[in-house]
This record gives sequence, C-alpha cells and structure tokens, in this order.
Amino acid sequence: MAGIATVKFSERNLRNLQRQFKGYESAMPKVMSRAINKTAKAARTKAAREISGIIKVKVGRVRKAIGIKKATYFTWQADVGVDHKSQRIPLIDFAARQTKKGVSYKIDSTGQRKTIPSAFITTVRTLWNKDAKGHKGVFVRRGTASHPIDQYFGPSIGRVFAGSSAIIARVTGEASTNLKKNIEVQTDLLLKKLKSRAA
Repeated sequence: MAGIATVKFSERNLRNLQRQFKGYESAMPKVMSRAINKTAKAARTKAAREISGIIKVKVGRVRKAIGIKKATYFTWQADVGVDHKSQRIPLIDFAARQTKKGVSYKIDSTGQRKTIPSAFITTVRTLWNKDAKGHKGVFVRRGTASHPIDQYFGPSIGRVFAGSSAIIARVTGEASTNLKKNIEVQTDLLLKKLKSRAA
C-alpha cells in the first residue's frame, strides 16, 4: 500500500496520558484506538479532497480507492494509503462528454479538455447477466463495426498520489493536529462516563 499518512500516538506524551487515566488505565486502549481511527478517517477524506482538486474526479470516487489499516486496542497506529496495484479509473469519471467527433474528457483540473476520435459512451452488460444494470463507460470499436469494443481508462489513484508529496505533507500535518484534539475529546468523554458510574 502506498502510504499517504501514518496516524500514531507519540510515546513522549504517554506519561501525561497515564496520569489522566490513573485508576482507569484499562480504558486507555479504547480511547486511543477510537481517536486514532477517527483521525485516520478524516485524513482519508482530506486526501480525497486534495486529489479531487487536481483531477476531475468526484471526492467519493477517490475516497473509495483509499484504504485504512485501523488501530486496535493493542496497536496504537493507523495507516492511510492506496494499494500499489489500485485499478485505473474509468475515463467516464473524468467529466466525459459525447460529442460529434467522439468523447471529450478532462483529467487535469487546470488543463484543457481532450477528445478521443470515434469514441462513444454506452452502458455495457455482461452476456451471462443481461438483466444486470451493467456499467457505463467510454469505448471505441476495434476495427469495423462488428468488432469488439475496448474501454478507456484514466490514471490510477495510486499513480496520482505517487507524484504528490505536497498533498501527503498537508494530509499528515492536519492529521497530527486532529489526533491531539481527538484524544482530548475521547479522553474527556470516557473519563466523565467512568467517573459518573463510580460516583
């Protein structure tokens, strides 16, 4: 998995946290795993928005390509990243439009639209399940009209992230700030709950 951000707790702050949880030490893993995983989810959303600002793909589509290896009660670390073998995004997702000349699309938000001559947009259904909705895409015929069709794809999310060190830096920086806040929030919530039970 191509790393985007690693969310983990600094051991330098462990003593301070242990003092807060004095008498409730068993609750610490719950607080930490919750705070770290919440921060990781926010980092994934941040990364998706950053990439969506570069390429003409919806945030939700990018977010689906980003995975999270969650923190547990025993491992206080979560990893946010994209699989090196992540599939290329269908060209239909890059603001594809049917024109008289073919299909136009735009990958780079700051670039110009490009056109694939003779391409067309259609929904393809499988031969073994013609009742299924199928999937919509940009296609071109191989040779004559009777020949099979090939689908066009844009870059993969992993490839886009590979050349975006600035985005990774911004996501990591925000995650560090969010983690501190999330730990404080989760700590306050759980300690208040535990102390009210003990009262």
